[in-house]
Order: sequence, then C-alpha cells, then structure tokens
Amino acid sequence: MKFITSQSYITVTRSIKWNKQNYIINEQFLHLYEDKIITDSDHFFLEEVLDMSYRSSSN
Repeated sequence: MKFITSQSYITVTRSIKWNKQNYIINEQFLHLYEDKIITDSDHFFLEEVLDMSYRSSSN
C-alpha cells in the first residue's frame, strides 16, 4: 500500500449550552493510498467509492 497524498478538511459541530450557541471547528485529513482512503475515523477501499464530489463552503 503506497501513500499518494493528503487533503485537509474541516468539520464544524454546533452545540447549544446555557442558551449560548457554540461552534467547534476541527481540521482533519483524508489520506489517499493506492487502494484506499483513510480518515481519522474510518477507511474506504477505492473499489467501493462511487462518488467523490465536494461542496464549497460559504464564507
């Protein structure tokens, strides 16, 4: 399994506590190998990936 490249992405989690809205922003990475994609919490074999579309974030 040969490493090819990495791509960062951001997850945003919103929570409300004591009538106050909080955002938790985490930077994570996708790691692309010859046969799979690995994230911080999961992995996917490329033969099982059917769509690699993305969505732009608003400013």
